[in-house]
Amino acid sequence: MMFGWFRRKQAVTAMDALNKALYGSKTKSTADISRAIDLARNDLLHGKFDITEITALTTELRNGPVPYSTHDLATSVALGLLRRVPIGRRKGLEEVQIMARLTVATWAKEGLVVPALALAFENTLYRDYHPNNLSERTTFAEDHLIDTASDSVIQRNISRLIQNAFSDRSVDPREIAQPNCAVVLSSSGQVFLRWLSLDDNDMDKDIVSFALLGRLSSFGKLLQTCAQEAKTGTLNDAFFYGPGDMLFYSVAIEAVNEMKRFLNQIKVQRRSANT
Repeated sequence: MMFGWFRRKQAVTAMDALNKALYGSKTKSTADISRAIDLARNDLLHGKFDITEITALTTELRNGPVPYSTHDLATSVALGLLRRVPIGRRKGLEEVQIMARLTVATWAKEGLVVPALALAFENTLYRDYHPNNLSERTTFAEDHLIDTASDSVIQRNISRLIQNAFSDRSVDPREIAQPNCAVVLSSSGQVFLRWLSLDDNDMDKDIVSFALLGRLSSFGKLLQTCAQEAKTGTLNDAFFYGPGDMLFYSVAIEAVNEMKRFLNQIKVQRRSANT
């Protein structure tokens, strides 16, 4: 009996915890899907996104486990679509995202959007659409990886890389979980996944640093959480762009710290070789 009790307790997921924190005992969505589509399209996105995209995401989120209100649903849809925009197209949406942030802040003051969602909307779009983060590529010399401004750009790129790999299923999660899977940083500022080998020739000359994902405690937590969500059928965009977003960013932060550690180790070895 005791073991059965523990198994039932383990069924609680990250999405369950998020719902309870945001909505308390509320378990059913009260969102009017037609009204939410209209709010997202006109009040937040100002007609800049295709109605098919808006309708598809609104329907998916409305049918998910989060008990949204109408305005919460519209806010989540707008956030999801604005985050999907490629970096090269974001400058054209600068005014749209600013107006959307102001609108959501007003809704929050009126009690139409839960405070935590409004705060996530503001912080996420401020970060993603900040002028310093709108460059696809930035050149990073080894010495500049320690720079705080460079850190934020690399962290953003790593977070998006891993998030996209999971959300669009472009990479099998079992492959990402391999012990030799690494996030690699090139001298051009690009980050990508690579499965390293013991062959020294496998490492290109333009690679600045790397971090093995399997060595990151935050990545282990991410895999564990994704496995829990998969068992309950909630491993979808509502998770990836909701509670999962912070997990992806935590992996990115730890990955950059690991890249710094590797670089410092190389520098020490070089100094020793020159003495």
